[in-house]
Amino acid sequence: MILYGIFFGYFFLKGDKSPQSSDGLLFEEPKVRVSEEIPPSKPIPPGEPPLSPPPLLPRRELPKIAIVIDDLGYDRDTSLGFITLDAALTLSFLPNAPHSRELALLAKEKGREVLLHLPMEPYNYPQTDPGPGALLVSMDPETIRQTVEKNISDFPFVSGANNHMGSRFTENKDKMAPVFSILKKRNLFFMDSLTTPHSAGLDLAREWGVPYIQRNIFLDNEVNEETIKQQLEKLIGSARTKGRAVGSGHPYPLALKVLRESLPGIRKKADLVKLSELIQ
Repeated sequence: MILYGIFFGYFFLKGDKSPQSSDGLLFEEPKVRVSEEIPPSKPIPPGEPPLSPPPLLPRRELPKIAIVIDDLGYDRDTSLGFITLDAALTLSFLPNAPHSRELALLAKEKGREVLLHLPMEPYNYPQTDPGPGALLVSMDPETIRQTVEKNISDFPFVSGANNHMGSRFTENKDKMAPVFSILKKRNLFFMDSLTTPHSAGLDLAREWGVPYIQRNIFLDNEVNEETIKQQLEKLIGSARTKGRAVGSGHPYPLALKVLRESLPGIRKKADLVKLSELIQ
C-alpha cells in the first residue's frame, strides 16, 4: 500500500505537462508520420543519367535596321535632340557647318556612330548648292582628294562617309575614284545615299575594297507626321524581307518628335543598330 501511494502521488504532483500556447490554452503537437509527409525519393536506376531541365527555346531574332540622320551641324537644338535620344542612331555631319565639330565630338562621347556627310554636286548645280567643302565634277583628281582630306580633318574619328546631294557627281566614276582612294587609305566605309539610281558607288567599292552599304528608305522627303510614320513602317517591312534595312532622315523638329514617340513600337518589331553593324 505504501508503495502504491508513492506511485500515485508522483503522477498527481507531476500533473499534465502538455505544451501551452501563448494565451495559456493547452494544445497538442501534431502527430506527424514522416512516411506520409516526406515521401521517399525514387532511386535512379543504375546506368541512367540524372534528369535535366528541358532546353530553352531560341529567342526569335528581330530584323535589323539602321537610321541615319543627315545634314547635322546647323540647327544646334534639333541636332542635340537627336544626339541625346536614347537610340543607336547613326549621325552624319556636314563639314564647315557652324556647330558640326562641337556636336560630332559630343555624339562620339555619347557612343553614337558618326559619319562625314560629304557634299557633292547635284544635277541642278549651281541653282542648288551642296554647300562648303563640296566635290564638283570640274575638279581634278588631286583637288578632289585634298577636299575630302580637308573635310575629314574636322572629324578624324568618323567611321565612314555618305554623300550629301551628288546626283551628278556620284554617277561619274572617274570623279568618284579619288574619293574611294581616301576612304580606302583611312579604313572608312561608304554609305550611298542613292540620290540617283545610276551611282557608281557599288562598282568602285568593289574595285577599291571599301566596305559599302546603300540607303533603302528616305524617311522624311515629305515632312508631315503621317508620312514619316508610314516610312518607318516601310523601313521595318524592308528589313523583314531582307533581314536588314537602312533609313535616312534629316534634322527636322517634326522628324525628331515622331521618332521619339515611335521608338517603343519600333523596338518591338526591329533591332535598331549602328550602321556599321549592317555592313557585310
